[in-house]
Amino acid sequence: MSLIKLMSSETKENFSDEGKEILSVNLKYPVFEGENEEVCSKLSDFYASAAGEYAKYCKNKLAPGILKKAERDKHIQKNGASMNWYVSFLNENILSLITDISYFNGKQKNTSRYVQNWNLNDCSPLYAKNAFLVTRETKELYISEICSKILNGEGGFKYYANAEKIARRHFSFEKYYFTVKGIAFYYDKNLLFETDSVYPAFVMPYSG
Repeated sequence: MSLIKLMSSETKENFSDEGKEILSVNLKYPVFEGENEEVCSKLSDFYASAAGEYAKYCKNKLAPGILKKAERDKHIQKNGASMNWYVSFLNENILSLITDISYFNGKQKNTSRYVQNWNLNDCSPLYAKNAFLVTRETKELYISEICSKILNGEGGFKYYANAEKIARRHFSFEKYYFTVKGIAFYYDKNLLFETDSVYPAFVMPYSG
């Protein structure tokens, strides 16, 4: 049972040029409440700061860059920047939270994913070696299972012909998050198949 409650906060801002909107910014980030006020405050500050930095980047870099491009090309295309989050796992001791930051330039969407695994007892990052068994044997076991899932076409994706080799080379214990069904190991987008926003993840069921 979790002792923390999460709510969503939102920052919105629109940037215009001569009455025409050039950039719409919509950033959602989590806010925490619970018995451990210190932990909740640290978590809330962390994500509010991340949203604030992206908002600052949109204002000081993205918007001026769009204007310069519009002046050069004599055309203004509406752009969009967003931040979204969701919890993949939460109990009294552990939180896995995923944040996706996206930018749409009027033609193409580009997304970056950030995963944080937290030890809620002291609000410290939960590294793989402190969360589950990290050995050469378990690595080989996980990689073999991932390659098997790729071979079987899990998710219905059009995997690259050499996706198994790529998955083996790029596997990292630290690219993980918890789910109800098991530990999910994930890869960067476009690494195993072509996509604009999907980050392939393979769930290894909890043992015992």
